[in-house]
Amino acid sequence: MDESRPGAEANHGYGTGRIQRLPADPRPRWRSQLAALDQNARRMHGRSFASLSRADQQAMLRTALAEDRDETLPPPLAARHIAVAMLAHFYDSPAATDLCYEANIGRQLCRPLSAASQQPVPLTRRAQ
Repeated sequence: MDESRPGAEANHGYGTGRIQRLPADPRPRWRSQLAALDQNARRMHGRSFASLSRADQQAMLRTALAEDRDETLPPPLAARHIAVAMLAHFYDSPAATDLCYEANIGRQLCRPLSAASQQPVPLTRRAQ
């Protein structure tokens, strides 16, 4: 993100003439949100956000995001909260597609045309 320039032309979808621009750098806002989460964790639980249990972290994030309810995930750089940005970044990844379909699809990865007619290999499940 160090090379990102607010207002610069962003990639646009195939077949569309709509030009999108990069938003202002979200990192200062995201840093303050992380600091606020950590400060609230120390006030409420006496320790850092990172050291909390998953359940406590989730509860704090639900509170922080209570008013940030959208129908869809925004592009990561347009997210108002860093937790939403991280979620949007993950759900745009090949790994998320593989998990969704429980198969090694490898979206956005190159594979030979000869493999196009083959079904993706199912993911192996880890013991929980």
